[in-house]
Amino acid sequence: MHSVTIVGLAVIFAAYFLFNGIYLRKKRSIKMLPGSIFLKDRNVYGILLELAIFAGFVLAVVAIYMKGDGTEISLIARISPFAALFFLQTLVRGIGEWRSHREEERYWYEWSASSTVFLAFTLLLTMEG
Repeated sequence: MHSVTIVGLAVIFAAYFLFNGIYLRKKRSIKMLPGSIFLKDRNVYGILLELAIFAGFVLAVVAIYMKGDGTEISLIARISPFAALFFLQTLVRGIGEWRSHREEERYWYEWSASSTVFLAFTLLLTMEG
């Protein structure tokens, strides 16, 4: 892994923690809820969509690792299902929070996590892919 990639990932994750810790929690006083899929105020369709995303993740991982012994698979191909899983799940949770609890603004935590995963995967794709 290139040193630019490591520095870029460190900057992305530091910005994520600073945004969540200082801006959202301290300045805007937005409380974060636990990230369970089965919270009592979650929409049933949102839960079903997250379960479908997870099933797609499992199928993608099986399909990727069933090809050969895994040594010829690139880093990007190996981490792409994980990046897609976290990106899509946090995006769907953020949209669900935005639709149901817009006034509490908890969706900012989910959307910042989603954008962090997207930026980190994009950095890895451009630098290591």
